[in-house]
Amino acid sequence: MSSSMASTDPMGSSTLAFVGHDPGALNHIRPILNDDNLQRAIDERNVHVVWKPIRPAASQPPWQPEHAAQVVAQILAGAKGEVHAAVLGISTNGAELDVCAELKARCPGIKVALMVDFFVGHRMDRARADAFPDVIMTTNELARDEVAQKWQHAISSDCVVNVGSTYLESLAIDATPPALDSAEVMARLSSLGVRKGDVAVPFFVSPDDMVPGATDAIASCLAEFAKGVSTANAALGDGVSIRVLLRPHPRNEPATRDMLMQLARDAESCFVFDGDGDVDNRSLSKALPCSVSMGSTLGVECMAWGCAASFFRVGWDTTRIDSIMSSLPVRRLASVHELKEWLVEHISLSRTEDAPSGGAPSVVEGGGADSSAKFDVECAAGSIGRACSCVRAHCSLE
Repeated sequence: MSSSMASTDPMGSSTLAFVGHDPGALNHIRPILNDDNLQRAIDERNVHVVWKPIRPAASQPPWQPEHAAQVVAQILAGAKGEVHAAVLGISTNGAELDVCAELKARCPGIKVALMVDFFVGHRMDRARADAFPDVIMTTNELARDEVAQKWQHAISSDCVVNVGSTYLESLAIDATPPALDSAEVMARLSSLGVRKGDVAVPFFVSPDDMVPGATDAIASCLAEFAKGVSTANAALGDGVSIRVLLRPHPRNEPATRDMLMQLARDAESCFVFDGDGDVDNRSLSKALPCSVSMGSTLGVECMAWGCAASFFRVGWDTTRIDSIMSSLPVRRLASVHELKEWLVEHISLSRTEDAPSGGAPSVVEGGGADSSAKFDVECAAGSIGRACSCVRAHCSLE
């Protein structure tokens, strides 16, 4: 999104800024700006919009609080009239709170709305009571209650509102075809070593900084996972072979990536290393029966795309992930036996009698998982509308 996609009338008397650091933060505020009703309100009031991603380039130093002054200077340079309101995401490093404080200092009377996606954790530790957002939107009641209780000295509970996940609703209602259809997905997986008759299951590896003793712990987790795959293969019968697509996280260290590649080199291994991410996550989820992660918002995204998802919690210390992901509505698998049963259930539901042409794994598009394991669109339905109503009410767009 760029400011050119919003109202840019040079006669505009005020500006509404959208600011986010991490992709997840931007994902949750983008649907608000894209909403037709909000766009009409923006146009009717001749409001200019500045869309401002603030993640430093890879060649630049990581975010520091003093960077906020530069970001706000750039927003003001692109503004038309006063910056009267801002909608912020919240990232792992809390960068947007530094921007909030700088906006409050430089734009008297500005109204700031903050979207807290999924969990609070330590992301709001840098918030200042004297420069606090005017309204906070959350994606679930757990996060809403945590913010309202911890920051009751800085914000009225009436101004902490659970709107639901705008991002997940945007995924669930997106009717555009995936970038790759099932046949294209299977052709690309075949080049990685997924053979005719195999059933491919993606495994999303957690970043090293979320897993104590990362490389060894991830290896331990995957050793337990392989046991579940072996027993699932035996239970499915008919020569079924599950191939696990190891998808590393961008924050996995070289030692962890090397370990993953070594696992995949073993001729007897069920693992395939998919380090290049040749197939985008949406296309993969649309084509395969189920996915597993160590604990990631990707699990909920996969369910929004119609693919069953679970978190595998065996063989590693899940304490840190649990503290962050506790509110996510994803099935937790706490034993090798639970993993086996879960794989058998979802692969059995998705299999067809004949594999698709060209040696593709025998799955059907959309996964075929039961409704209890899929994303329930009702948990996000109306989120975008509620968030937009909140922004309009608190950002002078009524």
